[in-house]
Amino acid sequence: MIRKRIAPDNCHPRHRAQLLYWFILVFGILLGAFLLFSEEGEGRTIIVDDYGEAEYTRIQDAIDNSTDGDTIRVWAGVYNESIRMNRSLSLIGNGTETTFLIGQHDKPTISVIANNSVVSEPA
Repeated sequence: MIRKRIAPDNCHPRHRAQLLYWFILVFGILLGAFLLFSEEGEGRTIIVDDYGEAEYTRIQDAIDNSTDGDTIRVWAGVYNESIRMNRSLSLIGNGTETTFLIGQHDKPTISVIANNSVVSEPA
């Protein structure tokens, strides 16, 4: 018996609908998995070191060159500056006994004006 191969143009409308349903379902699952496990939204980690051993020596320079969702890690040292956090960031110091932020006399030491910002010590 010779079977005739069915071309897509000869498919029954019900089969086309089922094929379209499964295609949309599989595509949706793959897209959802990609968005769920994508690391793009996590942001990057920026390092600040007053000795010049990192990307930045000033905290405010790191903030100014960051985007929402980034983490700024501040290594041990003395930082003579007032900082203004105008992005949703995590600012993590090296510890209260090793990282010092000395603000300017006429400004607050830290001004946080963005939602979802975090200032903390290492966990």
